[in-house]
Amino acid sequence: MKPFPILLAALALLPLGAHAQEAQRSIHVRYADLDLSTPAGVKSFDRRLAWAISSICSEGAGSVVTGQRFADRRCVRAKRAEIAPLRDRVVAAQAGPVLMAGRAQ
Repeated sequence: MKPFPILLAALALLPLGAHAQEAQRSIHVRYADLDLSTPAGVKSFDRRLAWAISSICSEGAGSVVTGQRFADRRCVRAKRAEIAPLRDRVVAAQAGPVLMAGRAQ
């Protein structure tokens, strides 16, 4: 199977809500150096994705304005949901074959 591109381009994330007036931002998340067939590799990949999402959605980080904090949280939830299918495909493609146990006939 052909591996996915080295950059997770799905993080060309369009800001939501209060962020909508900003220009579109993208963050490339590299994972070619990770072994995604191991739990440690997947954990590192997930940390990188979380950092990228936080970078996109953290306009109100440390803000005392409640509305801005809620907007940031909504942005994070939306971005996680947006990239989840691609993240799962990347991890599955790198994990190798899956062995399934079946019932003996």
